[in-house]
Amino acid sequence: MTHCILSRHTSILCIIATWFVIATGCATAPELLEDTWEIATVGNQRIDTTTSLPKRPMFRFFEESKVQGFTGCNMFFGTFTQREDTVQFSPLMTSKMACTDRENVILEERVLNAFRNTFRARRSGQTLEFLDNRDTVLMTCVGIPNEEQPMPAQELPR
Repeated sequence: MTHCILSRHTSILCIIATWFVIATGCATAPELLEDTWEIATVGNQRIDTTTSLPKRPMFRFFEESKVQGFTGCNMFFGTFTQREDTVQFSPLMTSKMACTDRENVILEERVLNAFRNTFRARRSGQTLEFLDNRDTVLMTCVGIPNEEQPMPAQELPR
C-alpha cells in the first residue's frame, strides 16, 4: 500500500515537472502580422521625429513572409522567417532616395543593421522588441492597428 501511494505521488510530481519544463522551455511565436510597427528606439537611442525626419520609421509584416517599411529616408522590402520566437530577415532592399540629412542616413544604417542582426522577437502587448543572439535589444517598436496607420504613399511591391 505504501508503495502505491509513493508511486502515485511520484507520478504526479513527474507530470507537474514535465508540464513546467514544457511551459517554460518552449518559446511562443509573437504575432507579427496584425499591426504596423513604428520604430521607437534603435539600440538604446530614441528616434526623435521632431528633427528632419519626414515620418517615423515604420514597417509591416505581410502574409507569405514579406516585410515592407520606411527607414526614415528610404522604403525597404524583403522577406523574413519565423520559427517560434526566432525571427530572421533576408537582406533588405531599399529605394534610392537622396537623404540630404546626415542624421537620417545614420538612422537608416542603424535600422537596417538592427534587422540584419535580429535573431529573435519578443512581444508584450503593443510593444515588439528585436533581439540579437545574446538577447541584447536591437530595436523596440510600437504597434498601431493597420487601419489606423497606412504605410507611406510610395509603397514597394509586396
